[in-house]
Amino acid sequence: MRVGLRRWVDSSFLVPNRRTSSRGVMVELHHDGTVTVSVDLTHGLGHGGGIAVNTQVLRIVVLEAVAVADAFRQHLAPDSPVDITATVATANTDHRLLPIGNGYGQFALIPDARHPRRFLPASTGLAPNADAEALRECAHELATGLLHQFGIELHR
Repeated sequence: MRVGLRRWVDSSFLVPNRRTSSRGVMVELHHDGTVTVSVDLTHGLGHGGGIAVNTQVLRIVVLEAVAVADAFRQHLAPDSPVDITATVATANTDHRLLPIGNGYGQFALIPDARHPRRFLPASTGLAPNADAEALRECAHELATGLLHQFGIELHR
């Protein structure tokens, strides 16, 4: 935990034994209720024509991030709503983002999908009295907002 003047941040990267050598994952909880979840969506997907984005992992990460944000919100201020924003960020590159799916047990480029250079953020709100169905709907809305930029329709 990193503590400052009336501020604190708890991060999975600050403690060496919380780091993982597999997929790069970082979770931060901030004093003001902000939750940051970062995941390497390209892990294990070598693709020379651009930056591969594992769409299955993207959907799972969005679901987990919504659950973490809701749990943290309930701990800090259970009677307040929360705004959630998700995006796929790249580090100053002009390469196109390539959606990779898991079809028939093998990762492959999703056919007929768009290959954007950058993503716009997807946002949604979570009510203070959100139940499990509301959490699932929130995660679905965020994942749909991100995957739609690839031209992928997410079905329930």
